[in-house]
Amino acid sequence: MVDKVKLGLVAKVLNGYAFKSKEYVDEGIRIVRITNVQKGQIKDDDPKFIDIYRLNEFSRYMLAQGDILISLTGNVGRVGVIDESMLPAALNQRVGALKVKSGKVEPNYLFHVLNSETFEHDAIKNSKGLLS
Repeated sequence: MVDKVKLGLVAKVLNGYAFKSKEYVDEGIRIVRITNVQKGQIKDDDPKFIDIYRLNEFSRYMLAQGDILISLTGNVGRVGVIDESMLPAALNQRVGALKVKSGKVEPNYLFHVLNSETFEHDAIKNSKGLLS
């Protein structure tokens, strides 16, 4: 039997920032948007960036390799893991990041639990107020 714990005990939960598309530039800090979070992966076919010189301004929203990202609206409950090749990257609004606390849970285990059909189904139902 698996013990249940509150997510906040094993991971820091981070919400994204509402970056303005008019501030996008050709290269710099990648903005990870909700369209990037697909079932089990982070895809970036149409990358968007903000100027690298704004790193300190957005340090609170910066992602690290292995962070688990989750879609918070639209197709709620899709998850993926940020890869080093996408860094530096910052988290956009409507996307959440789970920064696993060292030694609290195996990151791959947490990802697989969150990437399950059961979790996605429950996330969708909960977003519509159907779960208690």
